[in-house]
Amino acid sequence: MPQAELGFFGGRPCLHASNTAAGERRTVRTYRLFFFDAADHIRHWVALECEDDDAAARAAGEQADGRAMELWLRDRLVRRFPGDPEQRPRPPVRAQG
Repeated sequence: MPQAELGFFGGRPCLHASNTAAGERRTVRTYRLFFFDAADHIRHWVALECEDDDAAARAAGEQADGRAMELWLRDRLVRRFPGDPEQRPRPPVRAQG
């Protein structure tokens, strides 16, 4: 698909236009989904390319694994996913001795 980059965030396109098979033009934005560990520190993030906030929130929900997550578009918080403390991966316990 041909793409025209219209903006950048951290060296990656944050907004581009694509031509669909039918020749229609659609706008796609690059969202960042941040995953937090049990201590609420950012563990890692993934980029999600979606047409709008609702599509990005649905795509983020598919990534849910019990950890807290935050979905961002540039410097705007789109949605917070609190996670499930019962399912959240826990850090390893150190043996005391």
